[in-house]
Amino acid sequence: MVYKARNLLTDGKSYEPIYKTQVTTYIQRVMRLATGDFKQENIVEFFSSKPTSQRSRWMEKKDYINAIIGNGDDIRYSMRRNGRLL
Repeated sequence: MVYKARNLLTDGKSYEPIYKTQVTTYIQRVMRLATGDFKQENIVEFFSSKPTSQRSRWMEKKDYINAIIGNGDDIRYSMRRNGRLL
């Protein structure tokens, strides 16, 4: 995994590490394939703690070399509608 490289996404002060962009893109593509769309109930299911959810499957395989989620990592989501957190 490329850890120190940076991409061109910036907040005006610093550049975002490229691994964040790569992981985000990968998760979005897996979500699109797994859910077929980005409806709220599908996203909630994707990130749920149920043993069959994609997040749970990734959490079980932290010890693999190419794991999406490593030791000490976790993924969470926040949903916004009209600028408000749901």
